[in-house]
Amino acid sequence: MLQPASYYYNKMIFHNGLYQKKAQLRLCFFFLYGLLCLSGYSQNQPVIDSLEKYLTRTNEDTDRVNTTYELAIQHLYYDQEKTQHYTEQTLELAKELHYNRGIAMGYACKGHLGNVYANYDQAVQFYLKSIGLFEKMHDKRFLGNLYSYLGDVYDYMSWDELNQNNEHYIQKSIEYHVQSIYYLEQTHDSTNLGRSFVSLGNAYVNNKNYNLAIQHYSKSFEIARSSHDTHTQVAAGIGLAGAYYSLKDYRKAIDTYQQTLASIPDAREYKRSTSSLLHDMAKPYLELKAYDKAIEALDSSLAIAQKEQDNRLIRMAYSGLDLVYYTMGDLEKAYEAYNKWVELELDQLNATTQNRINELQEEFQGEKKELEIQRLNLEKEQLSTKLKARNIIIALSVSILILLVLLIIFYLKQRKIRELQKQAELEQKALRAQMNPHFIFNSLSNIQHMIMEGKTEQANDFIGDFGQLLRTVLEKSGSSKISINDELETLKLYLDLENERTGGMIEYNIELDNRIDLLHDLVPPLILQPFVENAIWHGILPTGKNGKIDIRITKEKDSTLICTITDNGIGIDKSKASKTNQKHKSQGMEITAARLNINNAVTAEEREEGGTTVTLLIPLNP
Repeated sequence: MLQPASYYYNKMIFHNGLYQKKAQLRLCFFFLYGLLCLSGYSQNQPVIDSLEKYLTRTNEDTDRVNTTYELAIQHLYYDQEKTQHYTEQTLELAKELHYNRGIAMGYACKGHLGNVYANYDQAVQFYLKSIGLFEKMHDKRFLGNLYSYLGDVYDYMSWDELNQNNEHYIQKSIEYHVQSIYYLEQTHDSTNLGRSFVSLGNAYVNNKNYNLAIQHYSKSFEIARSSHDTHTQVAAGIGLAGAYYSLKDYRKAIDTYQQTLASIPDAREYKRSTSSLLHDMAKPYLELKAYDKAIEALDSSLAIAQKEQDNRLIRMAYSGLDLVYYTMGDLEKAYEAYNKWVELELDQLNATTQNRINELQEEFQGEKKELEIQRLNLEKEQLSTKLKARNIIIALSVSILILLVLLIIFYLKQRKIRELQKQAELEQKALRAQMNPHFIFNSLSNIQHMIMEGKTEQANDFIGDFGQLLRTVLEKSGSSKISINDELETLKLYLDLENERTGGMIEYNIELDNRIDLLHDLVPPLILQPFVENAIWHGILPTGKNGKIDIRITKEKDSTLICTITDNGIGIDKSKASKTNQKHKSQGMEITAARLNINNAVTAEEREEGGTTVTLLIPLNP
């Protein structure tokens, strides 16, 4: 039996190992470093003021290096520009003094900048440079911390699903965290030692070695509890619970989540993390079929998320409730939670689109203002030139003026072209994010009709496929290109829905050239659906009989696909005469032809035996 639409989203959140691992690790890192930043700026400002005053008073060169380094660290999470400024000052002065410790600290700051602002190649490069210098100085405290940061960077890099070196990055992360612990154990720095054990546990989770992860999370938990380090204790608890869950030891996972929640302070900056933790705690409850407990945890998560107005956490809570209620068989409450989830997802999509529109408008106004300033400055220069030498270089001035006017005209035309291109791209995204409203309305009516006839299971199946199609369209509409496999999966889902909606009137067949690489050959998204929709609505359905659609895709060289869509409907002439939804059809053909950007990209011809054949030339890897 097919599932409700958000079931697949919920299943990803609750059961997908990669998603679960990333969510757990990000929450761990947030507790290790993020909360320190959230709680620190107002407290750091007096320190910053004091350091800046000291910098103006001291004449001791090495003191100035150490002070600029401290200022760079204080600004790290709040002001990238100031951090960069003080880092460059640290390095410049330290190199002038041949002060190796200062140079090593400057390199460490450059590594921190790459780490915090996701320039991981820079982070690795400068952390290694800094480590090389500190190893010569035998500074165990700095070495322990730098190896830990370096291990974290490789952990972040391993999260990239498209990266081919993930296994290598995971092993490097483990190697550097072990080095960090080796040095920190010799310094008796319990705070950073506890954090390094958490980071090593995270690396083992990344490597799916959950038993070793549990050992290191447990060590960190005990160290943090003994040293009253709440941040590290919570981070270790999160990791420990996640590892137990991955090993399917759900009761231990629940116990650990409860202990961790009990240790989180009741402060504003912890609320969102508490909501996320409650959401995660519902997962082992669901596995144990303790549905009431799972619902209680999700309701608590939802209440906190709503109070904090965190839409992402609200959507997660509703998606979890949908899955739990559906698993319990309470379809009414599952449907209610699902509707709220869909509503919030659409709101998020609309907000994202509106933000992008606002950004484009601001960019346009900024460019317009800058152009006006340039024009005024240019006029001023021209006037000054004319006043100084009008009797000597009149001819030359006129020539220069003409040239400048031509340049301005050319610039204005180019700017107009860029604006039109941006507008066209925005319109294409909006159009790709829409589906035929008749299909949506008819699908909803079909669902209502099934429910009224008591066909609950059939209605539920249809809702599941319909929701999955909507979600797929929403996800793919923002991409400029997708794999042929993704395009065909979306098309098949649409055809299956149309077939079920029309009571089995539509038969289809898809034939592919064996030279096509389904995963690596890329095409514009949702390029075939408008023509298949046209074949169904304006070709097959007007006949009142069962129909067939044949889709054949072949590869021409390495740059173009040739796709033919053949139906046995009423044909082109009768379809034009009927004028059914002619406006929608015309727009679909024109928009798609424009997107393909190839002369004669779309052709249609009448078949002698009845029906229509549409041929598309689709550019590969556009």
